[in-house]
Amino acid sequence: MLKQLTSVLMLIALTGCATQQAQKQEPKTETDERNAVVTATLNDIGEVEVLKEHAPEYYQELRTLIDQVPYEDDFQRAIDRLIVDYMVSLRRESVMRVSDLLLLELYTRETDFYEAMALEEPFLCVQVIDTSTYGEGDFEKIIAYKGGHADEIAFNTRLLKEGLQNDYYPIDYELAAFDQDLLYNTLDMSGFDERSETPEGFAKRCMASVDYFRFAFSALPAPRVANLMRYMMLDAPHARKDAD
Repeated sequence: MLKQLTSVLMLIALTGCATQQAQKQEPKTETDERNAVVTATLNDIGEVEVLKEHAPEYYQELRTLIDQVPYEDDFQRAIDRLIVDYMVSLRRESVMRVSDLLLLELYTRETDFYEAMALEEPFLCVQVIDTSTYGEGDFEKIIAYKGGHADEIAFNTRLLKEGLQNDYYPIDYELAAFDQDLLYNTLDMSGFDERSETPEGFAKRCMASVDYFRFAFSALPAPRVANLMRYMMLDAPHARKDAD
């Protein structure tokens, strides 16, 4: 259940990265060809420009990681996966470091996103929540539910620009644990254990997360909601390492 809650808000939309092949302009050497693929791929991802301008050390780290990938037949797929994983990790780190106001805006935005999918395409919703079991959902459909490419790039840009330049916010662990227990003991949590392979079952699983966060917004003051959200995201790779 906690795994579902903490993964629900971690989806990142990286526009154009997953399937587009780089446009080659008749490079003369293998190095030229490799560089053309890398440049075209990075240029397809709007959020990468944020790293160049506002967090160049992260951009350089990403380029170093890409340089270590062997130039073989599956090079495009390999760097696509590397870039997506790296940017997801950075987004998680950014979310742990943004202000209460922006953090709660993210949670409201993503809760609306999951609710819309649960009501209209529940199987797509569980694909987002549990990709390892149900496979990857249709990228364009997911982006449409999130407001489209431009809107998602703009919001991710805000997260990265603010988060990567801030220190981590302190977490009141005792208060967060108290609030988490309060929500668990007040809400009907059975939806998290729903395993029915039907549209209704999928919708129930998705709505369990939606209901949890909606109730948190209504039952707790905004600073306590933000504190709880940070507490719940401590299993994110960068967050755990740096926030402890």
